[in-house]
Amino acid sequence: MPCSANWAARYEHLVVVRVTVSEAVRASRLRTRGREDADDIARRLRRPDPARDYAVDAEIRNDGTIAEGAAALLRVIRTTPGRTSGSAAVSASVYGSGAVPAR
Repeated sequence: MPCSANWAARYEHLVVVRVTVSEAVRASRLRTRGREDADDIARRLRRPDPARDYAVDAEIRNDGTIAEGAAALLRVIRTTPGRTSGSAAVSASVYGSGAVPAR
């Protein structure tokens, strides 16, 4: 959509990856950081995703460890063919053992 379409026209091999996380994990990570008080965390959790409607080529569910998230991103980079007008979307979820292709 808006942003990714413009970039895709400029960069032939662009792959747009959305990284998401469950609300429970997101809340836990924010609390663990200790940089914000409870009210600030609650406000951040209520904030809508500004790019929710953007077209993506891949999505990574980043509920696992840093290593699992990195492995999922590398898997997307390695398995997503060069961008063409008919590029198929790739989806991955990170749970324990790493990213797995979507059904």
